[in-house]
Amino acid sequence: MKRLEAINGFWSYRAKFEPKVKIRLPYEIFLKMLSYAQASKGEISGFCKNKVIKTENEIKVDVVDIKIFTQEVTDSRTTLTTDEMTAHYLDLIRRDENPEEWNLWWHSHSDGTVFFSHIDVPTIEQVGKNKALFSICINTRGEMTARYDRKGKFVAEAAIIIDYPLNANIVAACKKEVAEKVTYIRPVFTRIIPTVDTNDLPANYLHPTRRHYPADITD
Repeated sequence: MKRLEAINGFWSYRAKFEPKVKIRLPYEIFLKMLSYAQASKGEISGFCKNKVIKTENEIKVDVVDIKIFTQEVTDSRTTLTTDEMTAHYLDLIRRDENPEEWNLWWHSHSDGTVFFSHIDVPTIEQVGKNKALFSICINTRGEMTARYDRKGKFVAEAAIIIDYPLNANIVAACKKEVAEKVTYIRPVFTRIIPTVDTNDLPANYLHPTRRHYPADITD
């Protein structure tokens, strides 16, 4: 499996001192999320189960399952059935699973722009008021954006990374073609001329901290 950045799946800002957040979607789960969005006449929403790995500088969210519930939808909102969601969480407890692992809320914007609207933000604040919550917005073209909130407060935007399966024959053919057509020019590190006054540098002086290529070197 090779990890590739999804369309619009980038983090452009994060709160100061907060770690980077990366949400990794297996290709099959991405396809299910996209197919749910494309099959609905309006918006649609659901939840994902995750395995969260925290380090000092990064939060990795590995999505392992996706689920939708009975809901009523319009072009701008979704309303999930509370009883069915409650039954889902009670069933998790009976199976000795952790309900807190289902802490990624996702929803679609049909064929519109992906962003978190004035309707989405209060939903995120309510659903995640007592916990960490990851959120994804997807449209029918497969464009996505994501964010991370903690106790109802925005923390950071999140990268979305899809685990795309690669075709071994295509990989081998591309590798062969690159070997035939692409020549790598190795950088050359040259002599250092110690000096204080930069005005005294010779014309062919090469900066000691930069990479230089053969075309840069003169006698």
